Amino acid sequence: MKISDSRLADNLPPGQSHGRTIADRGSITFGDPVFKESDLGNIDDEQTLLWIGDRKLAEFENAFRVCEAHVSQIAFRGSLQEAVERRASGVGTIVVASSDRSPLALDSLAVLGQRHPDATRFHLRGPLCEGMTRGYQSFFGHNRFDWLDGEEELISQFSPDSLETPSRTIAVVAANYSAAEPLLDIAEQLSVAAVWCREPNAKELRGVDTVWWDDSFAFAASTETWKRRIKLMGKRAEKHVWITNRNHAGHVHQAHQAGVGWVVFKPYRIERLEASLGQDTVPVSSQGFCKAA
Repeated sequence: MKISDSRLADNLPPGQSHGRTIADRGSITFGDPVFKESDLGNIDDEQTLLWIGDRKLAEFENAFRVCEAHVSQIAFRGSLQEAVERRASGVGTIVVASSDRSPLALDSLAVLGQRHPDATRFHLRGPLCEGMTRGYQSFFGHNRFDWLDGEEELISQFSPDSLETPSRTIAVVAANYSAAEPLLDIAEQLSVAAVWCREPNAKELRGVDTVWWDDSFAFAASTETWKRRIKLMGKRAEKHVWITNRNHAGHVHQAHQAGVGWVVFKPYRIERLEASLGQDTVPVSSQGFCKAA
């Protein structure tokens, strides 16, 4: 895997600026939209992936590692302006990683869209992007994800056939029933059997393949503590999902290191929990936010 260092100058018409943002008015063309449902999973690893933004930010590290593992060449640019000024060749995928709520320069997106009209485009939003406009759909289509979803979404693009076996039985580990009840209701809605337990205990449970860890019991902890928790649920429970209020990326990393495959922040979307089960059948009427207990 190579990091491209192309420094070809970009030739823009005289007087054209790269600084226009979503707040500006007027019409800007981004090139033909590239997102189509049929395009998912069609990333070509022989083409260059253009990563724009901070690849070393803790929240983006896992997503960047996925890219490193699946493409033969990555062109790294620290900003949209740099991406415009330093042309990358053979770009098949563009990933824009936003670390804060600063608006994206529409003129720069337009240049990249015209320069790489067939590239698949992704927008990853860091934890400081809350409240950031949900715009830019003309450029990214539906490929706009929060940092927690970035790793799974990119994996699904690179390896569309690596689907998980759907869950059949869930153990909801929560300190009290009021915290467990909304999760039990969601499991029932998704036609998955679920049982509540106040603490992990494989001796009293049989056949559980998935564990939903609510933070009323499973507070942020070290990797070793998470390993002990997971061990108490037995070997049959292979999928572990931590459902929690906002936590630092370091806490998320420790949970991942121990074997927690998914982290879902409250208030969570029902389809996010559904995805953790390896399903994709949630009714449209039920999609939306579910408030934490």
